[in-house]
Amino acid sequence: MGINIEQDLSGYVYVDRGDPPPYPYWVEGVDCPEYEKSGFMAYTLGSLGLYLHPKQKVLIFIKGIELYDYFKETRKNFPSRLSACLNLQDGHAIAKKGVETFNKFFRGKEVYLWKSVVFRKEIHKKRGVQYVFYVPFICVRGDKVVILWRWLKDYLIWSDPALCYRMNLEGTPSAEPLRLCLI
Repeated sequence: MGINIEQDLSGYVYVDRGDPPPYPYWVEGVDCPEYEKSGFMAYTLGSLGLYLHPKQKVLIFIKGIELYDYFKETRKNFPSRLSACLNLQDGHAIAKKGVETFNKFFRGKEVYLWKSVVFRKEIHKKRGVQYVFYVPFICVRGDKVVILWRWLKDYLIWSDPALCYRMNLEGTPSAEPLRLCLI
């Protein structure tokens, strides 16, 4: 008797990293394409961490673009924080787990997939060509887990965490559960 992945509450996630994930029709490009197919092929939802920027903890809100720049910045002797974030491929695999599993691990939060920030071009008469950036997030709407997109000029609040692999002591992503999320 096989396990029905759709009803499996154990939290095991298997991600197909072979092909790029499907993007909405309006997407013109991925901001960091080197992360498009990166990440672990198998992990448990319990091994992931929910990360809030220090401003989200103190000031309650932060602009999405400021948070994205924070994730992209490199640190001495460590990779960028973006390398620990999840991407759209992970989002699709997690969404397939269903509402009950999602709520068990993330308690109905909107969780963000910062490795898959995308852009599209907008042309304005006065301002000329501008690139508009969006970040995908996973959430529950009705009886489904869905992937939606947020404009990076919007504010993110204290309940909008990034979904990350936990970091090991060397500063690299780990699929093993740790007590600390060091990003």
